[in-house]
Amino acid sequence: MPLSTRPLAADDLAWLTDLFTSRYRPGTDWELVTLDAVREGAGVGTALVDAVAVAQAVDSGGG
Repeated sequence: MPLSTRPLAADDLAWLTDLFTSRYRPGTDWELVTLDAVREGAGVGTALVDAVAVAQAVDSGGG
């Protein structure tokens, strides 16, 4: 499965609401964290996505 990232769009609201309400209990404290970089491709998010891609390749026997 190829990985990609993109900013959230207005039509993602229903999916995002469902995700958070199904995984987090009402009344508990939590925060949304983003992994933005000042320069595209140079942040923690990029490193995390790259690490997941490598792990998936290893798990599938491709790396």
